[in-house]
Amino acid sequence: MSTDQARAEALQEAKTITFRDLKLTIPPPDEWLLDWVHYTDRDQITLALESMLGHAQYEAVRTLKPRPKMSEMNALMASAQSAFGLDAGNS
Repeated sequence: MSTDQARAEALQEAKTITFRDLKLTIPPPDEWLLDWVHYTDRDQITLALESMLGHAQYEAVRTLKPRPKMSEMNALMASAQSAFGLDAGNS
């Protein structure tokens, strides 16, 4: 199997990341990346995060105590992208 094939297969699987004590399941990028780019291009970061996590997981993160800081939310998005090998140049 080529590297490109292996990477393509990896992008079709959900990934689990941890934020504080929460285990979050991130769906494959094909399910959220278009909306994520749409919202981040418009500086609508909370909507971008919700498109990536889904509504229930987004609410679980948003309502954590103490309330997450924006820097934590940015780190969460970066962690999710990294789990799929995505970066600003690949999205």
